[in-house]
Amino acid sequence: MNHIELFSGCGGLCLGLDKAGFELVLANELSPMAAESFAYNFFNEDLEDKSNENLQPENAVWINSQFADLKSRLRENPFSSPKFKETGHSDLPANFDELNGKLIVGSIIELNRLIEDSPKLAWQLKDAFGRDGGWI
Repeated sequence: MNHIELFSGCGGLCLGLDKAGFELVLANELSPMAAESFAYNFFNEDLEDKSNENLQPENAVWINSQFADLKSRLRENPFSSPKFKETGHSDLPANFDELNGKLIVGSIIELNRLIEDSPKLAWQLKDAFGRDGGWI
């Protein structure tokens, strides 16, 4: 079975579903600090270490941020982030297949705008990026 995790927090539900054999299609979290915990708990990816080494995350992408660097993004006030398609810094890939199994950091409102603006992404999510299995 597949699942999309919204309001992901630190990833507790996702970890439980993973242990039960469910596969993460996509996760979304508004708070960069909670997303940092999610990345650590679910992907075993330490975003603070990556930010100290000026590296980019492998499993987390920002819809839009005021900042280009990860260190600043991790402490960004999520309520002051630019809206989708406004001037800012986004990690969204041109090929939405690269979002498979990733954490998208940003407002669910902005995620909805992204999906509405991208029919291909909407289809890929409905299709679980071509994975077998059903939905919970």
